[in-house]
Amino acid sequence: MDRVSTDVLVEILQRLPHSRRRRARHVCRRWRDVVNNGITETWSTPKLLIWSRRQAVAYVADDLSPSSTGSCTELWRPQTHYHLIASCNGLLCMYTRGDIMGGAITVANPSTGETMSLPPMPCAANFIGRHGWEDWHGAYSFAYHPTTGQFKVVHVPCSYERVYDFHAVHVFTLGNTTWREVSAGPSGAMCKLEAGVLSIHGMTYWVTITRGAAAKIVSFDLTDDRVISATTPVPARHDHCRLTEVHERLGYIVWPDVWVLVEGKRWIHRYSFEEGIPRHHFVYGEYVLTCNSSSSSFYGHRLVGSDNNNLVLIGQDKKVLVAKWAYAPQSYYYDSGNYVTFAYVETMEPLSVYSKNKQIYF
Repeated sequence: MDRVSTDVLVEILQRLPHSRRRRARHVCRRWRDVVNNGITETWSTPKLLIWSRRQAVAYVADDLSPSSTGSCTELWRPQTHYHLIASCNGLLCMYTRGDIMGGAITVANPSTGETMSLPPMPCAANFIGRHGWEDWHGAYSFAYHPTTGQFKVVHVPCSYERVYDFHAVHVFTLGNTTWREVSAGPSGAMCKLEAGVLSIHGMTYWVTITRGAAAKIVSFDLTDDRVISATTPVPARHDHCRLTEVHERLGYIVWPDVWVLVEGKRWIHRYSFEEGIPRHHFVYGEYVLTCNSSSSSFYGHRLVGSDNNNLVLIGQDKKVLVAKWAYAPQSYYYDSGNYVTFAYVETMEPLSVYSKNKQIYF
């Protein structure tokens, strides 16, 4: 391999699954340097991905800097009308209603054009043809485990308006053939879907509220299947709070304020907004994103020299237009509207490494 050029070696290594590529760093110093410095998704800052729910199209903002003109580039336009669940390390996890309980899940790589359909959840066979509730996507999350290098689709305990109750966590690991069911404890830790489901660093989080009790944040450890609950930083009605990610940390939003969990132990009051907060992702490197429903626009606010422990006020000045659309979100921060935001990094890793007889399309 010493005779192989660096460019060719990059092309080879970036097609390996994340776990194998990480192990390849130990082959020699040259391979380590190529993996650390030559593979796009290991060092690049995530881009702003904007998903149009009406169109079922993914766009990437061309620029977040002060020179931005508000233009976007179309990234992915699938033939099926999907809901985007999450973007993770260059892969998109999408949902479509279909004819089965829990909907149908597809994973796609926009860079290679591949899509992979996952098998239905175990309960689906018992409920084929029932349409009492069709928007199942709110209970799903898409996770990447940094230790094992595995991608996982997680469905959390929840209730769909008496149509059906899920009392356990269901996990599907890309590369496997079946879903795995994990107990969520005697209370079931039922998710309040309005607050969202989020996965960060091998943990999946959701909010649960039981009658007469305060809201709690539930965490599910994808390593050992532990389910743990903790208190929220401030009390709030379940329809006035939601989860977010802030620099790879768990965030908790009760508009106009955002709290961030530091070292998994303490909450700090990090941001206070004067404009709308996009759902699902609003922090991109040194930029914070806001949305304005009246003008159908997204704005970038550059934070320079801010202390990670100090409260930052995100006002209406010194902002840059990064995207402008024909339709606006239908509410100020609690999004039920058309556009949702995610972090995106490109990968050339083929989905075929996870196929195992699943359907792969190009």
